[in-house]
Amino acid sequence: MASRFDPVNLEHLISSHDFVIFDTCAITERWRENFSKCRTHYEAFDYAKNTLNFEQRLNEKVAGGSNIYITSGVYNEIVDVKPYSVKKTAKMDDGKLRKSLVPISRAIRESRKTLRKLTEAFLDNNRILNFKNAGNKDYEKLSDRYIHLKDKLELSETDFDIIVSGLYLKEAGESTAVLTNDNKICEAGYAILFGGNISPKNLDFFIRSGFNQFKEFFIPKARLKLLASINKTI
Repeated sequence: MASRFDPVNLEHLISSHDFVIFDTCAITERWRENFSKCRTHYEAFDYAKNTLNFEQRLNEKVAGGSNIYITSGVYNEIVDVKPYSVKKTAKMDDGKLRKSLVPISRAIRESRKTLRKLTEAFLDNNRILNFKNAGNKDYEKLSDRYIHLKDKLELSETDFDIIVSGLYLKEAGESTAVLTNDNKICEAGYAILFGGNISPKNLDFFIRSGFNQFKEFFIPKARLKLLASINKTI
């Protein structure tokens, strides 16, 4: 029997929600951290290629008018991703070029190029949410109501904006999925949804668990109770 916490693909999330909001870390990769888990150059190359393929698929969907969105803060973070030098990154500490690293470096360079195309697709297709800077009164009320969680759970401005944007869309009757790799965003969302007079319906938080797999965020009851109390007691 299928569980609500079983992995689902992006296509499923697109079809089951009105808005799918991506966090930066669910799009871009921490290459050094992920490559450290690869046992061979082949595994590293395969990882880089799979990442590139996902980014290209995402770019195609956004360019095609899909219901995938980012916030203005996420847009600024992706735009800030620097270009990638194949020769520089394929060299070891001794300065010598390692031919086995060249294909990996090239794949990462293509990934960076795809990210630039992706930012253009978000911009050209009006897929950037900017409730925060648009003077939206309902957004401002939600932001003021839950601002205490920003410091309590150590959320960045971009993190907090993602959460409040999801809440705003939910309260407007739009079913929304937030896709991230940041547990703090999910926990803050749960603190709001289960720590106050607000229905958890129509707002879901997913962690990216593969190249095209996402799992609904699971939180133990004890942790959920603590988070709910943080929201209730302030």
